[in-house]
Amino acid sequence: MLSKFKEVNAFAKKTSAKRTIYTKYTVTSGANLIVSMTDNTSLTPNTATTISLFFGILMALSIVFISGYWGMFMGAIFYHLRLMWDLVDGTLARRKNMTSEKGSWWDQVVGKISSLLLIASIMIRVYPHDFWLGLIIFILFLYSSHRLFTGGINPYPTMEILVKKKSFLANLYFEISRYHIFAVPFLLINKPIWVIYGFGVVEIIWIIKTIICILRNLLKK
Repeated sequence: MLSKFKEVNAFAKKTSAKRTIYTKYTVTSGANLIVSMTDNTSLTPNTATTISLFFGILMALSIVFISGYWGMFMGAIFYHLRLMWDLVDGTLARRKNMTSEKGSWWDQVVGKISSLLLIASIMIRVYPHDFWLGLIIFILFLYSSHRLFTGGINPYPTMEILVKKKSFLANLYFEISRYHIFAVPFLLINKPIWVIYGFGVVEIIWIIKTIICILRNLLKK
């Protein structure tokens, strides 16, 4: 089992896309362990993606319906499991040569739905205690829903292109833009609203960088 895990670990490191610092040190090992245990089974990448969605739903239900700190704690556990299975599908697809456009589409949809579930559940949890904060989160939620499902992929150059790709600014933006990754530690310390703060920062940066790119394109004409 250990040799299999090491093999999967080396394979994932070689073939996977860039990971955030949090994912690299807290999620990847668990995901690779699952892959090493299911590599020779009939588990498909799309099934792994669906399991990821299942844990995302459990996360939202825990935050909304379990009162007190335990709701945050269980939400963090389920979201961490969601992140793990989100990595399992890609590694499994590459190892079994089962990559497909349908699988990639389903993975993106599940990721977007899970992010919206995270925001929505925190919004519902906060709303009864702070009306205006809940309203702001709700507006951000609507904006994010629209952007994710109608134009989530920015047609303009990303921040990594606007600055040197290996610069501190580019790496910092890469970490911040995956704000949902930090949901786990924020929920564990009972600070779910910090997830929303991160979400707001990302949306503002997205708007600013889009405006910059539009202006740059106009100036070139």
